Amino acid sequence: MATRGQETKERIIRAAGHLFYNQGYKNTTMDDICRESGVRRGNLYFYFAGKEELAQAAIDDALKRQFEFIERAIAGETDPLAKIEASLDGMAAYLIARGCNGGCFFGNIALELGDVHRGLAEAADRFFSAWHQWLVALLEEAKADGTLKPDTDCLNLGRLIMSTMEGAILIAKASKDKHALAETVQALKSVIRGYAS
Repeated sequence: MATRGQETKERIIRAAGHLFYNQGYKNTTMDDICRESGVRRGNLYFYFAGKEELAQAAIDDALKRQFEFIERAIAGETDPLAKIEASLDGMAAYLIARGCNGGCFFGNIALELGDVHRGLAEAADRFFSAWHQWLVALLEEAKADGTLKPDTDCLNLGRLIMSTMEGAILIAKASKDKHALAETVQALKSVIRGYAS
């Protein structure tokens, strides 16, 4: 059972993550986070030395929750390629339900801070590295069981899946075109199945 202090810290992290996701890191002040979390500034600084430390915690929390989301999206699937497809469908459905607003938390951080704050950009890149590893492991599993052609380059196919999906999310955020996002996911699934043996 979480202590009151743990609950307060988690509330601060979730509030910060929500604000960073919706209005960006630079546009979010510590006062914004205090208002969003309902925690006074003095108490907030008891848990975090500043905005950068809090952003690192928010990124770590978002990483954990993203993979929890993927696990829920693929629940019940046993085939490795079906798991990948279900994860893509889940991501698209989440964005479509939000009117294509928000985009990808980690992509947003990378776009905003990739050239100006390497520490936080590299923290966000942990998601892309973990996502790529997860995709490659499933692709290798599919290759091992004969579902994919034996000469399939799983490293590059995993990167293609990740890059295409991330690009589709970014474009959907700009265009608000939910049909284009859904159609891109279907096209990407066809590409993956094109490697079937």
